Amino acid sequence: MELQKNQEISVILPVYNGEAFLQECLRSIIDQTIQPKEIIVIDDGSQDQSKQIIEKFKEVTYVFQENAGVAAARNLGIKMAQGNLIAFIDQDDIWTHTSLADRLICFTKNQDHNIVIGKQQWFLDGLDEIPKWVKPEQVNQNLDGYLLGCALIDKRLFSNYGDFDISFRFSSDFDWFFRIKDAGISFFQTDAIVLKKRIHATNESRHAAASLKELSRAIFLSIKRKRKQSKNN
Repeated sequence: MELQKNQEISVILPVYNGEAFLQECLRSIIDQTIQPKEIIVIDDGSQDQSKQIIEKFKEVTYVFQENAGVAAARNLGIKMAQGNLIAFIDQDDIWTHTSLADRLICFTKNQDHNIVIGKQQWFLDGLDEIPKWVKPEQVNQNLDGYLLGCALIDKRLFSNYGDFDISFRFSSDFDWFFRIKDAGISFFQTDAIVLKKRIHATNESRHAAASLKELSRAIFLSIKRKRKQSKNN
C-alpha cells in the first residue's frame, strides 16, 4: 500500500533515557507495511545511550532538546512535521506490523473524521507479577486505545485547538483528548490492534498518585469548558 500525496504521515517519537526498549520501538516503526513520510525523534535531554541507538537508524530525523518534558518534546515534533497526518509512539511501546496501514485505511474511508483510533494490548516485560496500578483483566486483552500511540490525527487539529499543555507532566495527552472531544471533533474507532503497550518496572504510569491528580485537573478543565459552552448557547 502506498501513501497518497494528500495522506502523508509524520511519526513523532519523544525519547528520554530510552535505551532499554528504543531499538525495538524504532524497528516496529521502520518495519511497517506502509512507510511514513518521516520519523521524527525528539530526545528530551537523555543521558544514556539513546542517541547512539537512534543514530543507527538512517531513516530517522534526530533532534536533541534540553529536558523539558514529554509534552514539550511532542510539541516540537508537531512543529517540525511535514505530513498532514500525525502518529505518535512512546519509546517503550511497539506498533503491530500493519499499525499505520490499519489506521490509514480507516482514515481514507471515513474522511468526515479527524482522528482514527485502534486497539491496544498490554504485555508484561521483566515482571514476575502484575503491578498494582494495572488491572489483571487488562493484560493480554484487546483494549480500547484512547492512547496517542493508537491514534492517527489530522495535523490541523493542533493548529486549530492547541498543542499539548506543558504544565502536565503525565497527563498532557488526556488533557488534549478532552479538549478535542469538548470541541465536538469526531473520532473513528477501529477494532484493529495497532499497539503493544509494554508494562515494565519503570513505566511513567507507576506514578499513579501524581497521574491521578493530573487526570483530575484535566477532567475539571473539561467540565469548565462544557459549562462555558452551555452558558454561551
